Amino acid sequence: MKVFKSFVQGLVLSSSIFLVTVTAAAATPEVSDTWIQTKLITTYVLNRHLNVFDIDTDVRDQVVYLKGTVETPIEKDLAEQIARSVNGVKSVQNNIVVDAEKGAIARRSPRSSDDRTFGQTITDMTTTASIKSKFLVNQNVHGLEINVDTKSGVVTLRGKVPSSAEKELAAKIAENTEGVERVNNNLTIG
Repeated sequence: MKVFKSFVQGLVLSSSIFLVTVTAAAATPEVSDTWIQTKLITTYVLNRHLNVFDIDTDVRDQVVYLKGTVETPIEKDLAEQIARSVNGVKSVQNNIVVDAEKGAIARRSPRSSDDRTFGQTITDMTTTASIKSKFLVNQNVHGLEINVDTKSGVVTLRGKVPSSAEKELAAKIAENTEGVERVNNNLTIG
């Protein structure tokens, strides 16, 4: 089920990126509302400080209308600044509501380790891909033999490597990757 969920999330992200590309290619000299909306949603999905499910976007005549509820004024401002930075946006109407209680409720009832936001899941997938890429280009690491899992910034390494030095090197490479909070090095030597 987890593999299917990750596959679906990756498919959604890939589809969004594809739509941005196709829409950009088909757009007239003036950027289309669909292109702006797709680019904006994709940017929100990839931003680790925003939850795309908290923000609703509508684009009409290159004007972005934002609504929804976020925890802090910083998130509200960040959503607006991101919208303003998208090519073709004429103006932004920010009607996002800040509800500090929403954050307090979340802090009183913390998420379980399996209850990640879509944005966190994408961030974790990106972290995993970055670490795997680093392993594959490093001649001193048997990257194909190492399984990398990331959950909420915590990376778990599994598999067999030929030496304790390679085990330590793999952990250091993972630790030095952006987005990693901690590494559980479960590699075995053999």
